[in-house]
Amino acid sequence: MNADSKVMRAYTVVERHIKYTSDSWKGLREWLDGDRTLCFD
Repeated sequence: MNADSKVMRAYTVVERHIKYTSDSWKGLREWLDGDRTLCFD
């Protein structure tokens, strides 16, 4: 395994992690927004 493939692998892992966390944050924010609209109804 050379340095380039190690770097590429690290990038892939980080990218996947960022996508996963941003997706769950989006879901959480939508859930909070829905909660807020329920409270105001």
